[in-house]
Amino acid sequence: VIPVPEPLAIAAGAFVGFWTMYIHVSEPDLPWPFMGAGYHLVHHQYNWFNFGLFTMLWDYLHNTLRHPGEATRAHALKTKAARTGKANRNALEKLHQMWSDTTKKQH
Repeated sequence: VIPVPEPLAIAAGAFVGFWTMYIHVSEPDLPWPFMGAGYHLVHHQYNWFNFGLFTMLWDYLHNTLRHPGEATRAHALKTKAARTGKANRNALEKLHQMWSDTTKKQH
């Protein structure tokens, strides 16, 4: 067992949580090698591609990388992914507002 400082474990958990929300909001893609929302949507569409959580590196090396195209973006606008993205954006806005309210009360 490797001891991990509690603040690091909390920060890593928060990062993964925010990243998970990001890749499900159907927002613009990130530059190589990061796995953006468009690439993750392809994973949900076809199930056999784009397995990476943070990067495309392993998908590239194992030939499971599939690039999103206009059809993927059009599909996102017509499906649950677009509605889920809106719900996630609303949740992020509420979280930001809660954080702002909390920090105002502390000052």
